[in-house]
Amino acid sequence: MGYAAIFDFDGVLVDSNWAHFQAFRRIAADLGREFADDELRRTFGMHNNQIFPMLLREELTPQKIVTLANKKELYYRELARELLLPIPGAVPLLRSLRAAGWQVAIGSSGPGRNVQLGIEILGIADDLDVVVTGDDVVHGKPAPDIFLLCLERLGVEAGQCVVLEDAPQGVAAALAAGIPVVALTSSQPREMLGHAHLVVDDLAELTPGALAAVIAMGC
Repeated sequence: MGYAAIFDFDGVLVDSNWAHFQAFRRIAADLGREFADDELRRTFGMHNNQIFPMLLREELTPQKIVTLANKKELYYRELARELLLPIPGAVPLLRSLRAAGWQVAIGSSGPGRNVQLGIEILGIADDLDVVVTGDDVVHGKPAPDIFLLCLERLGVEAGQCVVLEDAPQGVAAALAAGIPVVALTSSQPREMLGHAHLVVDDLAELTPGALAAVIAMGC
């Protein structure tokens, strides 16, 4: 039976926090507002449809959300080429899985253009079988839709797969999809990720064998 791994993008493959923080701060300045760091951290793993009403503490029309999100993501992409960094161990782990015969996917709540830019910066386009982003689903994490679509496109069952996440919303989404999940403490403290099957501080702790053992735990 072939295995598959689904990587969240921000916080698992790339360290994009600073670029996102700066982009949100620009939007806040445009609006005459201020977004605190702890507010932004609570939104890790969420879709813009969820983030802006939370940060602005008001109901927003769908068009207003789209306008704000497009402007914020434009700021983000301007910053990303300078500020985006690979998470240590991410690309070696991804490629070790490929070498071991695994399928590899990205399952991100982020906009497709952001994810594609990050894939370009990391140079991993040829290492991926499937890419699913927030543009492909109606409901972002913690809903399971992104991971369910990954399974469908990979052609595997949940019991053949493992998710790698860094946010509580992503962990919840993986569990809701019935997929075992490994959480990385790159964005959140260990105690916020306790529902994951395994929590690690460094992707260097992981190997194809270690991830196969997580799959064997079931969900």
